[in-house]
Amino acid sequence: MLLKDHRLVEETIRILQTSPLVIWIPEPGPVQLRFFNADGKMVLLWMRDNVPAGVLVPRLATASLRPGVYILQLDSGGKTQLAKVVLGLGSQ
Repeated sequence: MLLKDHRLVEETIRILQTSPLVIWIPEPGPVQLRFFNADGKMVLLWMRDNVPAGVLVPRLATASLRPGVYILQLDSGGKTQLAKVVLGLGSQ
């Protein structure tokens, strides 16, 4: 996934359990990523207080999640963005 100026480039993101997530952060500051399952329960949280501007490739524990559809919430630069993520099995 690539975010540009806090906007999602893709509406639906398709990744494998071990695929990296690539995010563009336009300004430095705190960043939070949350994955929610179909029931609305938060199942994964990644947060850092001091992220520099630029490309971010967070190490996420998506291998622990079941394949399926999730909602990804990105909080950065005082803005919140959402995206649908389809997580599949596999390592490549």
